[in-house]
Amino acid sequence: MPYRTVNLALLLAAALGVFWLVLRLTGVRPLAYAGFLLTAQSAVLLDNADSFLTEVHAAALIVAVAALSWITATARRPLYAALLGLALAGLALTKAVFAYLWVPVVAALAATGLLRRRIGWMTVGVMLLAHGIPVGAWMARNYLMSGDFSIIESRSASVLGYRASWNRMRHDEWLAGFAYFLPLTRPDLPANRISDESFQRFEMDDAAGFRQTERRSYGRRRTALWHDDNPAFAELDELGKRRSVNDAMAEESIARLLADPVQHLKVSLLFAWRGVFAERGLGFLGDPVNRRLADLGGRINWPRWRHSYGPASATFVNLTSFLALIVVPVWLWLGRGQFETTLLFLPALYAHGAYAATSHFLSRYAEPQIPLRVIATMVLLHLVWSSLRAGRNRRDQH
Repeated sequence: MPYRTVNLALLLAAALGVFWLVLRLTGVRPLAYAGFLLTAQSAVLLDNADSFLTEVHAAALIVAVAALSWITATARRPLYAALLGLALAGLALTKAVFAYLWVPVVAALAATGLLRRRIGWMTVGVMLLAHGIPVGAWMARNYLMSGDFSIIESRSASVLGYRASWNRMRHDEWLAGFAYFLPLTRPDLPANRISDESFQRFEMDDAAGFRQTERRSYGRRRTALWHDDNPAFAELDELGKRRSVNDAMAEESIARLLADPVQHLKVSLLFAWRGVFAERGLGFLGDPVNRRLADLGGRINWPRWRHSYGPASATFVNLTSFLALIVVPVWLWLGRGQFETTLLFLPALYAHGAYAATSHFLSRYAEPQIPLRVIATMVLLHLVWSSLRAGRNRRDQH
């Protein structure tokens, strides 16, 4: 089956999951339909449906993990726990950043049990077993093939090294970064009183920039370690030596990241801001769908409609949806006593923090969050409308 068809089927499954969750959370069918359409017509997810990238796979799996986490917390049935474990395993094997998502999920399930004064340890055990078997089997397979007991072949040194290079930014660059990554101000930074010196090193092709500087440093350090007369390296084959060099460089990069915790936190906040702006528009019968229909029907002029957000609308849509991702679980927990609903939004919040702390957080990394952001937005609209109606009813009674 062609990858494009698979991606579109997964995107449809994610949209249906959004519909079901919004309907369960709000009981309002128009909001559920709106959630379905906003997910199915996401411009960035439609674009990725036409590529070999795994963002659409992760988007579908993140909806499955969110739904099954919530159901497991409320029903406490081993079957749901097993399905949750398998979904977590699939997500971890699709995107390595989710390898430790099971930790906050277990913590949230335990917290839900404490609040209800009954912790279902059997449910947690089944989930961990269902998660551990496929992930452990894949790691064992990698060990037998390459001697590397991990989910993916290590390239952590380059990722962590590039992230560590950004920790060298000055305070004026840090402040300028919020405007640099904001769609509303990015097109004309000088007009917003941002000097060229404050964002020059952000440019990927700048010789003194963060990227180019790290690329040169990475190459020199890797060459030095590779040709080092280290007796531990002498006994290794090329694959083992490459893994050992990567591990050594990764440890050095982690040390650089943690050398100044305050600076690392500051830069992580900036990259968390960068990751907010993931969505770029809406697309109905966009390019991948249009090509699929052309393949099936032999026509090249199927009707297409695509709306790309302008700077203002992109800023508003992304900021609103991300704020909803934070506000809604807090509102449902503190306002309505529904702590278990925090599990719905936990995968997106976890990934956002992990990417901000360990990578330069391209907007593409946040695209799998889009279905959960849509759910949060629809629920927030319902909560605000319900609060306004309740307030008006109280005033009418007086």
